[in-house]
Amino acid sequence: MRRSSFLKVAVFLAIALHVAPVSAKDAEWGPWPSADAEERLPASAFHAAEGWVGEAQNGSQPFLFALRTYQLFVSSQDVVSCPMYPSCSRFAMHAFATYDPLQAFLLTADRLVRDNPGAHEHGRYPHVHVGEQPKLRDLPEDHRLW
Repeated sequence: MRRSSFLKVAVFLAIALHVAPVSAKDAEWGPWPSADAEERLPASAFHAAEGWVGEAQNGSQPFLFALRTYQLFVSSQDVVSCPMYPSCSRFAMHAFATYDPLQAFLLTADRLVRDNPGAHEHGRYPHVHVGEQPKLRDLPEDHRLW
């Protein structure tokens, strides 16, 4: 009895999580934070978020699904303390939605390596304010490989 209940819950969650990112475009969900951050950053830092999750035609959909699952269940449990903008998971979401899977994977791996206290001290990244918090701006477009 417990096993069948577990399977039902697992199937329900898998379906719900798969549908959530696609239907999220209707709620204007995107890789970048809400409009209050837009007002404080240059317009070039933003991209049209409408429909970008559902339009990834380049084989990146499984990666986007995995990243969205991470954002919903793992990252949401952490304290908002990332010094970079956008956060690593949003950086990865944008990379996988925009570029081919290989380039997106390499961009994401590069970002994870660069997101460390040593990199923040050298003044390499421009500073921006997201809400009231100062952040280091680092967009996927700044590191495109090809």
